[in-house]
Amino acid sequence: MVDIFSNKKISKFLFYFILVVIFCGVLFPIYWMGITSLKTDLELYSQETSKLIVLDLSTESYIELIKEEKFLMYYLNSLVVVGGAIAISLVISLLASYSLGRIQPPGHSIIIGTLWFSYLLPVCLLMLPMFFLLQQLRLVNSSFGLTLTYVSYLVPFATWLLVGYIHTIPTELEDAAKIDGCGHLGVLFKILVPLMLPGIITVLIFGFTMGWNIFLYPFVFISTNSKQLLPVAIQNLQRGDVYPWQKLMGAGIMTSIPPMLFMIFVHRYMIRGLTAGAIK
Repeated sequence: MVDIFSNKKISKFLFYFILVVIFCGVLFPIYWMGITSLKTDLELYSQETSKLIVLDLSTESYIELIKEEKFLMYYLNSLVVVGGAIAISLVISLLASYSLGRIQPPGHSIIIGTLWFSYLLPVCLLMLPMFFLLQQLRLVNSSFGLTLTYVSYLVPFATWLLVGYIHTIPTELEDAAKIDGCGHLGVLFKILVPLMLPGIITVLIFGFTMGWNIFLYPFVFISTNSKQLLPVAIQNLQRGDVYPWQKLMGAGIMTSIPPMLFMIFVHRYMIRGLTAGAIK
């Protein structure tokens, strides 16, 4: 029996065919959301027109999202909370990863394992104690309080990832810097941070995607509509048993744009960061 995979042309064709199938499967939901958001009510519920094309383009759903639903306000709220959480988490994670990866205090391996375990805990389990803690600090229904809850969610994973990455950097570079008079902070920010850039960008990507999509925390901790974030704002578009599909799909498209653009620009760094961190 002739092995068809021994033929390079057939193997190449099969490879690209499978690649195209996977690519279409990934993009089809986005395409479906896009065409649904651009349809009128008459075309959307009509049984005579194709569901895969748009005959009468309408941007009314996007206009209503911006003007009536104040979607740009929720955009800004999400950017402020997620951006602040990522900035705080990155600073904490850099300091913690250097301490655990290089200084290695007693019990550092247990601490690293605890960090990873805490990241694996479901968000719903942490919601109730987090609420009581924010209540004691009088930070319920506060954007800053919500930012702190995001930090508690992002720091364990970011620290664990950076510890794995920092182990791939030769210690000789740090020893040379210490001979020249650098302290621990100087070594970290002058020597290690530039070398850890792929790992840092990986942390930014995961932090942004995780923080951007969290639903339970803003839903539970924020009660004022003007302070609400995008995931909850999308859920609030549904009124009773009425589903405004055009606005729901349009909101999904608008919400997906920032992480998609971010991933397009920095995906190469993410692959390098994950690979380097996994070697150790």
